[in-house]
Amino acid sequence: MSDVAANRQTVTIGPLAKLCNLTPARCSQLANEGVMHKAGHGLYYLLTSVNGYIRYLQERSIGNKESDYVGAKRPAETSPRRRIEAAKARIAEAEAAQLEGAWLPIAAYASAWTELATVIKTKLLAIEGEVPPEARAATRAAIYESLNELADHNMDEIAAQIAAGVSGGDTSAAESEDEPVVE
Repeated sequence: MSDVAANRQTVTIGPLAKLCNLTPARCSQLANEGVMHKAGHGLYYLLTSVNGYIRYLQERSIGNKESDYVGAKRPAETSPRRRIEAAKARIAEAEAAQLEGAWLPIAAYASAWTELATVIKTKLLAIEGEVPPEARAATRAAIYESLNELADHNMDEIAAQIAAGVSGGDTSAAESEDEPVVE
């Protein structure tokens, strides 16, 4: 038998399933995934289907995602099982990064910034009540001007300054040179 004739030899799903030790339903499923090759209704190419199934088993056993089926499409990378495994891996990486302190959840980060802004605003507005009545209008204007400037600042710069202060970096850049720092 020539190679061309061997490549075109067809069998029904029953003998192919027995040869591969599969159920007929699994053979149909593998054909839909491109592992086995259909020749027509109920017929499969024997040699290419068996070769495709062997390559499929080899890939599963060694986990080689880069292997290539000759003439067959690879099993879907987006199958439900693979998507679930990938999602679980991403969750585990995120939890590890959080435990290591590499990042904070967005909600915690936003909550901390909101709380910090509220404390700053409250303390600044409380200053108005501590000055003599003659200076309150000027003090109020200065406070609101400062709050508006803070609202317009680049939050990345502020976060970098805070991070430098937390890590023991140089915080003198954030302090005014002519004003004493009260701790």
